[in-house]
Amino acid sequence: MKKVLILCASPRKESNTMQVLEECAKTIEENGIETEIISIRQMKIRSCIACGKCSEIHECALNDGVNEIIEKIKRIRWLHCWIPSLLWNCTWRFDVRTAKDWNG
Repeated sequence: MKKVLILCASPRKESNTMQVLEECAKTIEENGIETEIISIRQMKIRSCIACGKCSEIHECALNDGVNEIIEKIKRIRWLHCWIPSLLWNCTWRFDVRTAKDWNG
């Protein structure tokens, strides 16, 4: 079955980003494709600590919610990630999460 997973990284509960994603999901579903929206707003996803455990146990050792998202990603056909731009910057949470990944 075709499925679209949509990740919303907006820190706001009833954000403009979520409203757009809900409309997108509605349109996608009207075309016969199942959708699921996951908001990471309340998740405490940590940055990678480069422990290397993932290569041994085949999942993140931090067990902070990322493993559940990864399992869903494995079963879908399309993935859409939405990160709102506030004052021409990524949201704080996403920016902090990716800074270590990009800078080692």
